[in-house]
Formats: sequence, structure tokens, C-alpha cells
Amino acid sequence: MNKIKLLKSLANQRLLIDKRGEKLFSIWWFIIIIIVGLGIITGVNLFYSFNLDVRSLESDILANKVIKCVADSGGINVDILNEDFDLYSKCEISQSVLENNKYFVKISVMDFFSGNVLIEHKYGNNVFERDCEIKSKLIAQNYPECSEKTVYVIDSDGNKYLINVLTASNYKGGKI
Repeated sequence: MNKIKLLKSLANQRLLIDKRGEKLFSIWWFIIIIIVGLGIITGVNLFYSFNLDVRSLESDILANKVIKCVADSGGINVDILNEDFDLYSKCEISQSVLENNKYFVKISVMDFFSGNVLIEHKYGNNVFERDCEIKSKLIAQNYPECSEKTVYVIDSDGNKYLINVLTASNYKGGKI
């Protein structure tokens, strides 16, 4: 009988030890789950709170698109020399994009030898032209990002021109 009581008491003690171990294990398990969860939440918040500023890329892409439109491999697009040049239909640029006051395009056609401006076209927010001049001289975060490109072209009669394209973008985008 004593042996049976001894075995029962040993079994009960073993069960008590196992239950204490389970309680201790479950506490650490919850702590680990909380730490991992907080790490994931922190990582996602850091990633998605990053501000994305693509203004310089936008202005550069816009300048390249306008250059390709007004000067191709065959020379200058002669329509650019007319007063009624329509950038929207000729270059396939949406009018609503340039008229939302976040973009600016200025196309200047100059004589290659004299440097005289023959014709100038402006689209979008004209205030950005002055802002680009200011930004080239000092650092300003809230001013538009500008891109200026100049190309040398020849027309079919052999006349030589310089086409200067100034574009600006102040579309700040948002958070990812």
C-alpha cells in the first residue's frame, strides 16, 4: 500500500511540475508573440510613412517628351514655329495635366547664330518660370523641381535652331 501511495504522490508532484512549466512557457510565448508583432507593425509603419518626391523625375520626363515632339531625327517639327502651335494635340500631352497648376512647360526656339528668340510657347502655371530661376540660385524645398534641356536642330532648308525646353513640376505626390 505504501508503494502505491508513494507512486501516486510522485505522479502528482510530476503533474504539478509540468503544469508550472506550461504556465512559464505560455508567458514567454506571449512575450515573444508581442515582440514579433510590434516589430512587424513598426517595419510596416516605417515603410509606408516614407515621403515620395518624384518632382525632378516628372519634370525631366516631361522635358524629354516635349523635346522628342518638337525635334525628331528629321529635324525640327515646323509646326513649332507657328504662333498657334498646340502642344496638347501635337505632343499627346493631356491638357488637364498642365492646367492643374502643378506643371509648367516653356518652349523657346532661337536662331543658332544670333541667339535671338524667334518664338516662345508657354503652358501651365507661368509662375513656375520665375520659381525655377530662384531655385537655381538657392535651396528651396517648397519650390517646383525644374528641368531645362537644349537641342540643336536643322530644318529642311538648312536653317539652324536651338530649342530650349524648360519644364517644372510641383506635384509632390504623397506617402506610399
